[in-house]
Amino acid sequence: MASVELKSASAHSLDDLASICNRAFAGYIGRIPHHTAETMQKYITSSFVDLDLSRVFYVNNAPSGFALIAKRYPKFRLAAMGIVPESQGKGVGTAAMKLLVEEARVRGDAVFELEVIEQNTSAVHLYRRAGFETMRRLIGWECESPSPVGNVDESLEIERIPIQEVAKVLGEYGDPDLPWQLAGFSLGGYAEPSWVGFRLGAAYAVISNPEDDVVRHMSCFVLPERRLEGQATRLLNALFTKYPGKKWSATPLLPVEYSERLATKFGFRKMDLNQLQMRLNFEGMKSD
Repeated sequence: MASVELKSASAHSLDDLASICNRAFAGYIGRIPHHTAETMQKYITSSFVDLDLSRVFYVNNAPSGFALIAKRYPKFRLAAMGIVPESQGKGVGTAAMKLLVEEARVRGDAVFELEVIEQNTSAVHLYRRAGFETMRRLIGWECESPSPVGNVDESLEIERIPIQEVAKVLGEYGDPDLPWQLAGFSLGGYAEPSWVGFRLGAAYAVISNPEDDVVRHMSCFVLPERRLEGQATRLLNALFTKYPGKKWSATPLLPVEYSERLATKFGFRKMDLNQLQMRLNFEGMKSD
């Protein structure tokens, strides 16, 4: 196994971090944007990344990979991890992951979470060997010009509201184990400035600019006491009626248990790639 040294990411410039990230994700199975110093800073801020906790991996004094770690106590998240091509397949990831987990254990972290593309089998195996267990499957959905279903009450008027209002409600009533990107505390940070919130009755949604040809869907949520009443269906019916002829797309972040029934009702199909939400719980674990 390779001898790996971890150095704090805070000792590296944003240009260096962006360069290592771009090299590590060259040819990656999923769509990863090319980073600049500016976009790296934006990602760090929106993802709650702590550069003091994050690491750059060194092998023979050369940067060979990185791990960005987000903190929202008592949970920590592996926001991104990658190995540069010339160091892949040499045990660098395994050695680095072992060190990262040990650092987290020594810090006294309660929970370490991550999302990984399920079709990236080598990464999934890496995280399982490190002790992470699968919490749930995260699905992406897409549909060309979805049609409303059932009886549409055209008298219902959806209300356009700030994303922060959706985030507040989701933070108070949402599932505490949602992926970080969908959680109330981070919803505003992940959404672009052009994204908007909508409310109809007890249902809330966040989508990208509905005037675009492709509308990206980020969140749909119903207050707990009003679930199983068709509230989400009415909201989506209203949105598809108000903005017809669009392609709708949701990235692979939606828990299958929350999204599948509603997505299939409207004729959405699963994307080819999906993710696993994984967790390492340190409770009861002790250092060797």
